[in-house]
Amino acid sequence: HATVSSDTSSTSELSMVSSSASTQTTQVLSVNTPRKRSLKAKVNELEKKRNQLEEQFKIQSIQLKQTVTSIDHFNEVCDMHLPPNLSMIVKNYVRMSQRKPQGFRYSSQLKQMALTIYFFGPIAYRSLKNILQLPSPRTLRRVTEKVEIVPGLNDILFNCLEIKMKNLKSDAKDIVLCVDEMAIKTNLFYNLSNDYIIGFNNSYDTKTYECAKHVLCFMIRSLNYKWKQPVSYFFINNSCTGIALQNTVFAVISRLQSISLNIKVLTTDQGSNFYSFANKMHVSIERPYFFVNGEKMYYVFDAPHLLKSTRNNFYKYKLEILDNATDKKFLNDFYKADQGLLN
Repeated sequence: HATVSSDTSSTSELSMVSSSASTQTTQVLSVNTPRKRSLKAKVNELEKKRNQLEEQFKIQSIQLKQTVTSIDHFNEVCDMHLPPNLSMIVKNYVRMSQRKPQGFRYSSQLKQMALTIYFFGPIAYRSLKNILQLPSPRTLRRVTEKVEIVPGLNDILFNCLEIKMKNLKSDAKDIVLCVDEMAIKTNLFYNLSNDYIIGFNNSYDTKTYECAKHVLCFMIRSLNYKWKQPVSYFFINNSCTGIALQNTVFAVISRLQSISLNIKVLTTDQGSNFYSFANKMHVSIERPYFFVNGEKMYYVFDAPHLLKSTRNNFYKYKLEILDNATDKKFLNDFYKADQGLLN
């Protein structure tokens, strides 16, 4: 019985193997099954996308190279067809448009040009700043803070004045030159950044190691408009007198004339050195003017000092007017009346 069962089992296994081999699909028939067709379609689609991406990458790479080249070409065209300052502004705008505000950096040349625009009109500059991506007023102030104004004639100051004057009306160039001398406390200061000592005698044509006790200042003011500007100062050991004062005054006047300013009036106080200068210039009641480089300018003692001198003369002398004598009592009474203190 066992033998019969074993033979039956072997026969059954042989029969199953023969059946499987005889029923397997041939290679020819299994090549194009629905599942394989679906997989092939997906592979073709992915290859197509890959080819498209590679093509896009090539195109974008070429465009990037062309973009870089076009910016360089654009800058060349700007330099070729635009005025230098306008070209600089346009190229700066293109460069800044690709950065965040915190990353803005400006060349020294652009800052100088921006300062020029700012001098023409601060209000107009603030309007143009955001449109043209110009430096902020604070940035410009940092630039000017680095400019050091030393005793004497500073070229940078006169250059700025010259730029300003080019855009003013002709009558705005008519000015008064005010000169004053003041006593100062003697002191020496070592300028570490420029390695020199401030506080020694430093007049227009003489420099000595004597400590300065006076300062001679020059300021201009418009006759027809509301603007004024200090233009120069000199540290003096003693009061500036004689030929030294004359040379200094003439040097400042000549420098102002060189930038197309019309000095109509020179005004000083009635110090003895200025009084002597007026006499040397042959200034008188009949001839209240003198000439510098062929240009006439009137010499006037400043009004506050004249009022002070008049008051002092009232206090010091008695004047007879129509058989009556003046007295300082009358001046005191007038002052009290003006103050509402007279009973």
